[in-house]
Amino acid sequence: MADGMDNHNGGEVLIEDEVVDVERVHIIGLEKTKRDFIKNEIKEVFKAKTFLEVYNSTLRSRDALMRKGIFKNVEVVIDTTDGYDEHTSNGVQVLFKVKELRSIVGEARTELSSRKQPSWVMKLMSPNIFGRGEKVSLSLCHSLVNSRLYSPDDFDLTFSKPIISSPGAKISFSGLQNSHDCPWASYNQLCRGLSSGYDFDINGNNHHLELLGEWRELTPLDTSACMEVRRQAGHSLKTSILHSFTIDQTDDPILPTTGKYFKINEELGVYNGTSAFIKEQLEAKFVTTPVKNFTFELATRLGAIVPLANLEDINICDKFFIGGPMSLRGFEYNSIGPCNERSYLGNVAYWLLGAHVYTPLPFLWNTTSEPAWAKSLRLHFFVNSGNCLKPKHLWTDGVRALYAGTRLSCGFGVAYNFMRAARLELNFCYPLKSEKSDRISDGLQFGIGVSTC
Repeated sequence: MADGMDNHNGGEVLIEDEVVDVERVHIIGLEKTKRDFIKNEIKEVFKAKTFLEVYNSTLRSRDALMRKGIFKNVEVVIDTTDGYDEHTSNGVQVLFKVKELRSIVGEARTELSSRKQPSWVMKLMSPNIFGRGEKVSLSLCHSLVNSRLYSPDDFDLTFSKPIISSPGAKISFSGLQNSHDCPWASYNQLCRGLSSGYDFDINGNNHHLELLGEWRELTPLDTSACMEVRRQAGHSLKTSILHSFTIDQTDDPILPTTGKYFKINEELGVYNGTSAFIKEQLEAKFVTTPVKNFTFELATRLGAIVPLANLEDINICDKFFIGGPMSLRGFEYNSIGPCNERSYLGNVAYWLLGAHVYTPLPFLWNTTSEPAWAKSLRLHFFVNSGNCLKPKHLWTDGVRALYAGTRLSCGFGVAYNFMRAARLELNFCYPLKSEKSDRISDGLQFGIGVSTC
């Protein structure tokens, strides 16, 4: 029996599916890596009984080795064992030729996003320190607007180690500092903290548990900040237990054409050991391409904070802010909801809905193969709606509070999948419904981000 597979040159390779016996598996090129760290990734090869099974299992093993994050390249060679004194007539050997990453790898780049000023970022990483996937990474970030050129605004030093007995699991420990400029709420925030995390898979779905302790300093931007912001200024300590759960069945993380996505973020936060809250966020989307050239997407995001003491104890840094090109288009960034003078005060509950249609550029509809640049570029049509909720309205108005004051906008533009890492949008937006305190952004709006809604 022969099976055919297309090669990269458009021809066809015929492979005879004969019965074989995998006698030897060699791993060539190991320097620091311990063999017990990668044995689970290659043991499947020994179970193969036919040549096609050997071929497919070696490809899966190669991909598993690359996912370890310690190899720059992995090549596979399947050969006979005729060169050995002891061998069977149908014996084969598999050779994995690996090239480990350097002891220290790094990158330097500039970043630009919708919510932060331009900044330079430098990352250093030392992978596979002790030979079993241990990794130390250092990330430094500095705003290009800041005059202190050599003083980083943000840093993150992390040590992580995979758990060999539990595939897909790892533990991590971090020390971090990050700053947030929040002009929409008239404050700056500086956080310094320590965290320990545990990542694991259940039925192929990713879970993340984390214990985080943060010392936070909130500073009003100027004397014009409202009293609600100034009252919370100063130092505070917050301890959190975080959990996230992700199911991702989409074919692309940025501009998918099919699939489902579901994510839950949960937090139990404690302020100075005196008051606490529970914070829940949900994100989901469904994407399908029922007809050629037209992809439809429905997306939603929900969030709620439940105080375990007084509602007034909830810090403005922990509240939800909505609005902007990646949440509710047609409104300025984080400028929807309760507002005192020029300061938006955040929300304890919200919901967002989005309906999107993506299509290639019209002059490419009838082409058999899109140019490389056009595959990442799509025309984008959308309708967005959302609302922020006040607890007292939920008690007095019931279900009506969910849709009373709903914001609504629509528009069209282009969306670009930038290296499968971020989406760039340029849209013409038209707000249809808004409240008096909202800041409208009708006309052209540019955004950079990952989520859609």
